[in-house]
Amino acid sequence: MRDVLQIINGLANGSLTIRSDGPPNYVGKDSQRVVVEGNSSAFRMLAQTLLAMAEAVEADPAIRQYGWHLVLSPEDVPQLHMDAGFLLVLNCEPDEQDAA
Repeated sequence: MRDVLQIINGLANGSLTIRSDGPPNYVGKDSQRVVVEGNSSAFRMLAQTLLAMAEAVEADPAIRQYGWHLVLSPEDVPQLHMDAGFLLVLNCEPDEQDAA
């Protein structure tokens, strides 16, 4: 399993912003949004983190049983910018056939 901190520290010039938005900026039936913005390094950091989680859940029997749950805050990851008081929660559940 690739170390998530190694991935994050390896792309230190990334800047990823996750924020919620909605009225009055967006109106209509589907007006509530979660907006993810960042540079290419930030998107690589997010993609590599998600890939590492998926690979670990598929490869490690101990992780496969429960999945992998990761909670990140801007204090943990300086490249991560979010609305005040929010945390980024990533839950990678095992495929149903793998969990059995």
